[in-house]
Amino acid sequence: MTKSFYILAIGILLSLECFGQDSINVSKYQPQSFSIDFNDNIFLISGDVLYKLDNKFNQETFFSNKMYGEISSVDVSNPFKILVFYKETGMLVFLDNHLKEIQTPISLPKQGLVNTELACTGSNNSFWIYYNDTHQIIKFDYKINAIASTPDLSILTDVTIQPKSICEKGDKLFLEIPDWGILIFYNTGNYLQTLHLPKFSSFEPISESSFFYVENMKESKIYNFAINNSQKLGIKGLYSTDNQMLYYDNAVYELKGNTILIRKIDIEKTQN
Repeated sequence: MTKSFYILAIGILLSLECFGQDSINVSKYQPQSFSIDFNDNIFLISGDVLYKLDNKFNQETFFSNKMYGEISSVDVSNPFKILVFYKETGMLVFLDNHLKEIQTPISLPKQGLVNTELACTGSNNSFWIYYNDTHQIIKFDYKINAIASTPDLSILTDVTIQPKSICEKGDKLFLEIPDWGILIFYNTGNYLQTLHLPKFSSFEPISESSFFYVENMKESKIYNFAINNSQKLGIKGLYSTDNQMLYYDNAVYELKGNTILIRKIDIEKTQN
């Protein structure tokens, strides 16, 4: 055997040692995006339907309300009070872990908030929205009283604000701005810092001081901004702009067409 063959064989063995791969066929759901809660349940958004698969990847239940339009986003950080946001109609729906409504839905337009772009769950029974008219992220309690807000974000950036996601983790709030970077706030709304990431995708906070993202559409990383440490996960050349990737429990999940690929990662063997 040639030397090049041995090198290739060793490379394959090392890859298999560091990464185990599995997959879930989700073709029957035709999902546009997915989320994972801390009980290993997978949530799939498909138009106006939210599906929940248990940790054995069986369909457990689903939720749909066609009057509200298509689902824009779902926050499952509290699996017992799931936030479902409908941007088109400005509706917020709250579900329990069986995907049953647990309170009266909130119509943001009826509260005078007619141009809401994003929404997410907040701490202490609250929620955040990004309100486009004032370029602010505003925190409300579930009586819809405003209890915190960020400054006008246009004064913190040098670009027109077109954010993609907001997420609260611990005492931090993250705002993702595609092709520009991340704005980080305390969960009081006070500004903390800006991280410029001009070519990134699949941004996902995983703690109050770190987040997962894909750089240049080809390399997945975990970045701890508190200690300025970037950790490469070693999954290269597998990503396209049509795919969504999430990091959960030492694995990278990728929604690729009608399949969710699962790549287990040995953190001790990844590169810094």
